[in-house]
Amino acid sequence: MRPWKQPYSLLEEIASFNTKLSDLIARLDSLKESGVSPKLAGSINMLVGTFKEYQNLIAADSKSRLSGESKLREKAADVYSGIIGYLGAPTTSQIEALKSIKKEVTRIKDDFNNFSQTSEELLNKRLKDEGRPGIKF
Repeated sequence: MRPWKQPYSLLEEIASFNTKLSDLIARLDSLKESGVSPKLAGSINMLVGTFKEYQNLIAADSKSRLSGESKLREKAADVYSGIIGYLGAPTTSQIEALKSIKKEVTRIKDDFNNFSQTSEELLNKRLKDEGRPGIKF
């Protein structure tokens, strides 16, 4: 495998997960605006807040970037730029950093998958109770 391929794939994985979260947040916000009951709107707000917390774990927002705070996406990008900017093989510390970042991304995604599966079931039950179609996370 080319030395830059692993960090690049990791960046793609992080970007894909972040996009999934953004799309899900937008769909939930749209659902909330469609006239659901106040109780259901409150539940949707809690879900949106939780999904935004997942986003904050993986990628710095504009405020964080200005303060120099680095999240998983930025750490992976730093390793990637270090590898492609050097003609030699990746260093041991770069390889270890990638393993650590990958492990944390996997942990966050697994946690998200467990949380979202349960949340999806509960939300769809409430939507059904209001005579609305379900939503797929």
